[in-house]
Amino acid sequence: MQSQATKDGSFPKTGIRLFNFLMVTGIFSLTFGLVSCGGGGDVSGSSSNTPTITYMTAVVSGVPGIIAAPTAQPLTIYGTNFVSGTTVTVTNNSTSYPVTSPVIASSSVITTNVTITSVPNDSYVTVTVQSPGGNSVSGILGVAHAYKTLANDIQPIFDSNCVSCHGASGNLNMESASSAANLINEFSSGCPQHLRVAAGDPRRASNVLVDVIKTKIAGLPAALSCNNFTARQMPQGVAPALSAADIDAIVDWIALGAN
Repeated sequence: MQSQATKDGSFPKTGIRLFNFLMVTGIFSLTFGLVSCGGGGDVSGSSSNTPTITYMTAVVSGVPGIIAAPTAQPLTIYGTNFVSGTTVTVTNNSTSYPVTSPVIASSSVITTNVTITSVPNDSYVTVTVQSPGGNSVSGILGVAHAYKTLANDIQPIFDSNCVSCHGASGNLNMESASSAANLINEFSSGCPQHLRVAAGDPRRASNVLVDVIKTKIAGLPAALSCNNFTARQMPQGVAPALSAADIDAIVDWIALGAN
């Protein structure tokens, strides 16, 4: 099963929710944006020897995505044009994470194991699949401290810090009945080329929500710059910045699919 990517490389809300809730199979899926790298290939598979990635799953105690842990965790990558000799690397900037020799189960499935002992900078790793000929494709995989859900962990943070301004009468309703529909994979009205919450991709440069709550922290510059949006810090005004624990919870929630 595949989900068609939107123009910004993310997946539609319905596709992400479908992957994330394939509970009848016992596997939770995390979809992620695609970036073509090297060899002149692209993720559409127009070149017969260029691999593509449609999605991948990493099962850790029944949780979608990757939770940092001291032991190796299984990773399954689904796509096309996987052949003998294809390699998998997992990195974050200059850090490489141990990956076992990938098993090419078929031209559309790779299985391997990866060890990510702690949450890396910006809570993500880049997974790159490279063919023997040098063509490659990469995707972002969120890494979290723990699994968080909107209903149990994130909405209480919104209720305490956000809905006094972002309620039913505001320009962005973050009350419990509306927060998911208004945030997840929805473009920001103030920063229209960026998503408010990019499910599965927790980077500040991908999420307006993450950027504005982190920008509130003294001395931390904004990652996004559009329509004077960098002047906005949330919560606004004299309200204190969110606690480190609350920010980590929101980032964890996004990293594991924003369920």
